[in-house]
Amino acid sequence: MKGIVKHFAIYFITSAVCLALLGVGFLFVRPHLGARAAGHQKPAAAEVEHFMVELDEFTVNLADLDRARYAKVTLALEVTDKKTAEEIEKKILPRVRDAIIMTLSKQYFRTLSTNEGKQSLKRQLASAVNGVIPKGEGKAAAILFTSLVMQ
Repeated sequence: MKGIVKHFAIYFITSAVCLALLGVGFLFVRPHLGARAAGHQKPAAAEVEHFMVELDEFTVNLADLDRARYAKVTLALEVTDKKTAEEIEKKILPRVRDAIIMTLSKQYFRTLSTNEGKQSLKRQLASAVNGVIPKGEGKAAAILFTSLVMQ
């Protein structure tokens, strides 16, 4: 009986040591496996290089009729390429500002008071800006509020 217990203890201890060594080995190999897999993936959207075009402040009357409401907004445009950023800054900035002012002035205070309303406004502004960028150029990938005050 002692022989069986002794053999069982030896096998048990040997198995436990082997499992521990496998676990430690896996901890050392795991970071390398992740790096190798990440090397074959496309870059994430955040890693794609975009260019920022900072715009001056906009102050517009909102579309509310019950009382005078206004919005004071500062925006940044995130565009897909450097050529488009330069095109906006040097040639079509007045058209871009006009499209933004016209879109902002159609908004209602109640709508812009919600997060969903602000997200909707970002989509509308991106569409308006992309409408004035010449075809074949890049586009406005995102509109970023750097300041938004409403009264």
